[in-house]
Amino acid sequence: MKISDEALIAALRNIGLDSAEVRVMLDKWTEQEEKLVGPNPEDSILFNMKRAAIYAQAGYIDEALDNLDDATLQAVNEGRGELIEEIKKQVRNLGKQ
Repeated sequence: MKISDEALIAALRNIGLDSAEVRVMLDKWTEQEEKLVGPNPEDSILFNMKRAAIYAQAGYIDEALDNLDDATLQAVNEGRGELIEEIKKQVRNLGKQ
């Protein structure tokens, strides 16, 4: 069964990240989404940005920042300046939540 972004966000908000049920759901969502990540390094960066957005929407700012740190490192290593700017924008928006 496919886990939607919205269902994951709702579970994170309503049940919490410490719940075993939510951890299993998060793992399944991660597996499902990683299957969509192609060989292009940009895909992996975008995946980390998406996961950060999900954490942020659920109120888990530290986890969101961890994923954005990973995305930044990947973008720097790949020389993807345009993505670095997008990541910086996402980090700035976290401060507004």
